[in-house]
Amino acid sequence: MFKDAYRLYTKISLIILAFILFLPLTKLAAHNSTKSPWLFINDTPISEDMENPIPNPSKLDWGEHVFSEEIVEGGTLKVSIDRSAIERDLEVQTNNIATSYKLTKEDFRMQFNEDFSKSLETTGNYFLDIVLTKREGGQEIISETIMIVVGDREELAKFSVNGEEIELTSASPTFTVTDSYNLKFSVTNPGDFNYTWDLGTGETKNGIAVDYSYDKAKIPVYVILRKQNKKTTVFSDSYVRIDSPKENTFGIPRPPVKIPEKEIANNNVSTIFGLGIGAVIIFTIVSILIYRKRNS
Repeated sequence: MFKDAYRLYTKISLIILAFILFLPLTKLAAHNSTKSPWLFINDTPISEDMENPIPNPSKLDWGEHVFSEEIVEGGTLKVSIDRSAIERDLEVQTNNIATSYKLTKEDFRMQFNEDFSKSLETTGNYFLDIVLTKREGGQEIISETIMIVVGDREELAKFSVNGEEIELTSASPTFTVTDSYNLKFSVTNPGDFNYTWDLGTGETKNGIAVDYSYDKAKIPVYVILRKQNKKTTVFSDSYVRIDSPKENTFGIPRPPVKIPEKEIANNNVSTIFGLGIGAVIIFTIVSILIYRKRNS
C-alpha cells in the first residue's frame, strides 16, 4: 500500500509539472506577432519591409513602421484590419476584438473605433497608433505605430561628427569616440530647413551645428537628426550610433530604453514562474529518489 501511494504521488507530481511547463507556453504563443498581415493601409499590407530603421526610444515622434507608398495632399487614407488573421494566429475570436485608432500630426488629432477612411488635406508626417484589445477584460492583443507621409518626401540630411562624415547608407551608421567625449555635430548639406537633434540623452537641440559633451557611462547612444521642410512640414530622419571602444564601467552598454511598467510586471511574473518550475522539478526528483530507495 505504501508503494502504491508513492507511485500515485509520483504520477501526480509529473502531471502537475507538465501542466505548469506547457500551459504558459500556449499563453505566450498567443502574444507573438501574427504570421499573416493583419493591418492594411490603402489596401496595402503593413510588412517587415516597412520597418523604420530609426532607433527607439527618442524624444521625437517615432513610428515602428513607415508606410512606403506616396499619399498626395488631399489624398485618402484608408485603414482596415484583417480580424480573421488575428483570430487564426493569436486565437482571439473576432467578436472579442476591440479596435482603437489614433491619427495625429503637429496640428491634427482624430480617433476612431472602427476601420475608417479619411481625406488628409494637409501635408506632413502623420502617426497612426493602432491598439487591439479584448472586449472582455480589456487585455491588449497587439499594437502598432505607423508613420505616414503626405506630400513629397524629403531626402535625408547628411551630417558629420567631429568633422567625420557619417555613412548613412550603412546598415548601422556608427561613430566611435576615441579620446574626447565632447562632440560636434554638423549638417554637411544644409538648406532652408528646420534641423532638430535628438542627442539620445533626453535632450534635443536645434540648428545646423550643435555641440554636446557626453558622459562616458551613457554611451552608446543614438543621435537622430530631423530635417523638416518649413513649408510642407514634411520631415525625414537620419541617425548615428555613438559608440566607444572603452569598457563601460556600468556593465554592458545599452541605449537608454525606458521599460514600460507592464513589462516590469511581466518580468516579475516570469521570475516567479521560473522559480516555481525549479521548485517543482526539485520536488519531483526528490520524490522519485525516495520512491526508488524505499522500493530497492
